[in-house]
Amino acid sequence: MSGWGQHPRVKLASSKPIFKLQACQRCVVVKAKKISRVHVLGSGHILRAECPERSGRMEYVALLADPDPDSKPKREKVPGDNPAYYTREKACDQLFAIEDFTVSPNPARIDHRIFFYMLGNTGPQDLPGLANATIELWANRVNFPDEPEYTVKRNLSDLKPFSVRSWDDAEYGGPLIPGINEIVGDLWFMDLGPGHGTVVLDVEAVARLPDGKVLFAFEARVLYERRGWNLP
Repeated sequence: MSGWGQHPRVKLASSKPIFKLQACQRCVVVKAKKISRVHVLGSGHILRAECPERSGRMEYVALLADPDPDSKPKREKVPGDNPAYYTREKACDQLFAIEDFTVSPNPARIDHRIFFYMLGNTGPQDLPGLANATIELWANRVNFPDEPEYTVKRNLSDLKPFSVRSWDDAEYGGPLIPGINEIVGDLWFMDLGPGHGTVVLDVEAVARLPDGKVLFAFEARVLYERRGWNLP
């Protein structure tokens, strides 16, 4: 996964570091022989790691010291009524300049339909392969580490819940075109998982050209109440 780097000023509570931490904005990976992955929980000071080389699901828990608040990079908000922040690249370095991204309702409500509207511009630059741009969507229930992550990658023109709409003639469907584009869509927001309680859901959307350059990328955190079901 691209975009990984050394986590800013992260220190273990222990005086002896036992492994090297690397992080992106959604999770932390431990570079060690027997520990595969850790998840940031709650305030981000507790890590839960899984050890695949032992029987069962042994977990290691480590407390992290508070990072220096001055070392945290300032997050860039995506313009519009939405909970999203830019990721992967700075806003000025993303090739599709988002002018407005509206999510309704905001905050999202479980068991309701959510509507999306995005207005953006590729500008005058030549973007080879724009018609074949892909989008990757990722979602993870942060405080339910035993539940699987969700990922999907499609050509942007093939992603069924959303549609590209041309700015000049309001024609729906097809790929992004040079200049101004709208992306519209909706989906039913539901959670059929067991149990009850507050769910912390992290989501990310990354659109790229065939050569891997980022058109747009942003992430958001959504909190909602799971009503749940129980197995007999």
